[in-house]
Amino acid sequence: MGKLADLGTVGMVGALLAAGMTGCGQPDADPAAGPTLPPEYLPRTGSPTASASATQSSGSGVTYRLPPSLCSVTDVSPLLDVFPRDGGKAVADSSGICATSRSSATMAVNLMVDSELLPNAEAGRRYLDTGRRLAKSTPTDIAGVGSGAFWTGDQREVKLVAYDGNLVLTVTCSTIDRNHQLPSGMPERLGRVAAGTFARLAS
Repeated sequence: MGKLADLGTVGMVGALLAAGMTGCGQPDADPAAGPTLPPEYLPRTGSPTASASATQSSGSGVTYRLPPSLCSVTDVSPLLDVFPRDGGKAVADSSGICATSRSSATMAVNLMVDSELLPNAEAGRRYLDTGRRLAKSTPTDIAGVGSGAFWTGDQREVKLVAYDGNLVLTVTCSTIDRNHQLPSGMPERLGRVAAGTFARLAS
């Protein structure tokens, strides 16, 4: 379901999240402002880039197929130490999207995983490179996630886009309360969500 026009916004799914939860993620910052995360939010690996040439691989060669329920294969284990509580029934759950929520004792977040099946790995690489160029705030590459990945965001919303083989996953985590801030290290956590989901789908 994920489209390039939706890379900087929650898009159509925002209506679903608004219907099932109070609040939604904030849009990316103005490009001129650059990344708005403080240093502790930055990933330890990867570096800022706006160039399509940063993607070195055309993918793993895996040809993915999606199950009827994307939520059933989404790997949320990297979030359990900061958001251990499941928000209950998903707002949306199909082969293309999983939209749900998680919480801790002090805050709740929206979690969305959007999938896009493409013809081949080269199409996945082009999708990622185009998304990087069109990002509304400065994208930051993150290593070790599929065949390529980058993230954008701020203290209230982090969005990670990754591809492997013919599959693109967009993982977004946003605070429900505008006064809350996401824990540090969210780009890396979302990277592990994507990597674990790729692994489950490839098995």
